[in-house]
Amino acid sequence: MIESSTEGKIRIWDFHNVKLLHTINISNNWIYGMSLWNVDYCLIGDSYKNIKLIDINKEDKIQDLSENQTNIITIKKIKLKKYGECIVSQGYKKGGIKLWVQK
Repeated sequence: MIESSTEGKIRIWDFHNVKLLHTINISNNWIYGMSLWNVDYCLIGDSYKNIKLIDINKEDKIQDLSENQTNIITIKKIKLKKYGECIVSQGYKKGGIKLWVQK
């Protein structure tokens, strides 16, 4: 199980044993939206208005994928027939919903 926090951390838990396995420090800002890309990578939205790609195994930020006008509160990975694997993000209040496709 993966948990985000208002302290800028991601916590990875063993669901069955209720044991904290890892804590990954991302920033000092709130982490709002979070979605697994695959077993190795996680996407997070933070109060710096960024979408970040995190390597879960190395416990490190790979890169900032975007900067938005508002905080990213929701991130979901979807698969579309036309584009393949994509990201859908929702910004806070008037931030709107955006579709991110790989070029």
